[in-house]
Amino acid sequence: MTSSEKLNTHYYDNKLSETYFNVIKGDNNKNGNLEMIDMYHEFTQFIKNNDFNITTATKESAIKSLNIIKQNKNKINGINGEELLARIWRNIDKTVSHVEYSYIIEQLSDISSKGSCLQGICHRLLQILKSIIPLF
Repeated sequence: MTSSEKLNTHYYDNKLSETYFNVIKGDNNKNGNLEMIDMYHEFTQFIKNNDFNITTATKESAIKSLNIIKQNKNKINGINGEELLARIWRNIDKTVSHVEYSYIIEQLSDISSKGSCLQGICHRLLQILKSIIPLF
């Protein structure tokens, strides 16, 4: 695999399902089964009301991304972006440092500002979740 292939989100089409299911299994083992809740309002308030040493524009872009994710289901990889976001949200206060908050908000912001294809969103959310939860 070349480095340019690694940078292309679509290189990972049909290759993330196993990683996704391992992450879900690891999160369930750690925290129990996920109950899907409407976390968008709470997550939005969390972004608005905390100082992450990031710009207001980045926060606004991250909030915009939450709305994009709400409607996201990556059928190619069978990955549900909303489920990944819910898992990030339920773990955010348990394991995340101030620096990681900034990372998460920046990553969410990039969804709306640098590309919002379904595969890219789910890949980015999967990377965030893997980075904040030591599952393996």
